[in-house]
Amino acid sequence: MKTFRLLLIAPFFAFVALAADIPAPAAAPIPPAPENVAAPAAQADPAAIEAVLKAMHFDELMTKALNQQKQMILQVVRKSSMPGTSKEDIAAFQQKAIDTAGIGLSIDEIHAVAARNYGEIFTTAELRGIADFYNSPAGQAYAAKRPQAEQKIGAALRPRVMEAMQKIQQMTRDFAAEQQAKIQEQAAKAAAAKDKASTAPAAPTTSATPVLTLPSK
Repeated sequence: MKTFRLLLIAPFFAFVALAADIPAPAAAPIPPAPENVAAPAAQADPAAIEAVLKAMHFDELMTKALNQQKQMILQVVRKSSMPGTSKEDIAAFQQKAIDTAGIGLSIDEIHAVAARNYGEIFTTAELRGIADFYNSPAGQAYAAKRPQAEQKIGAALRPRVMEAMQKIQQMTRDFAAEQQAKIQEQAAKAAAAKDKASTAPAAPTTSATPVLTLPSK
């Protein structure tokens, strides 16, 4: 399913977008690495890395994902209510939203980031094995038929997900109604107690017994 491909790069864009807001620190001498800190992972053979990315059609997939992301943004902007806004201003805003979502990344930059991380995570032997698989008839079949399989999986799971979401929405409404009734009940009890206290008869006061004094002789 196309959404799955977008999800594959969504965390990557979110991370880079966050990093873009952090100003780069001033250049400073690099201190020696502590003895208890592990050294960076060894970089695999660049040729093996490129073989995997080429066999996976990585650049083509990322280009399609970026284009799909742009279309999604345009749809969101088009559905937004902007009465009185000129077509020129809307077009300028659409382009600004697209530029913001893409954060100025090119396919070459995305490719470089992927190559660096593939080289750090996989060994040269593993990368060659992955490339061999994608270049094999089974790998080509997997790449060609994966979208169809993902669509079927999504279609099968979507009703269950929607059913669960509807149940959660109803549960939320019921919970809110119960809480509102509880609040009203507590307020009514407090008001009744206050009224009862204000209408209760006052306690009778006891009069002091007069003291009789006899005249002195």
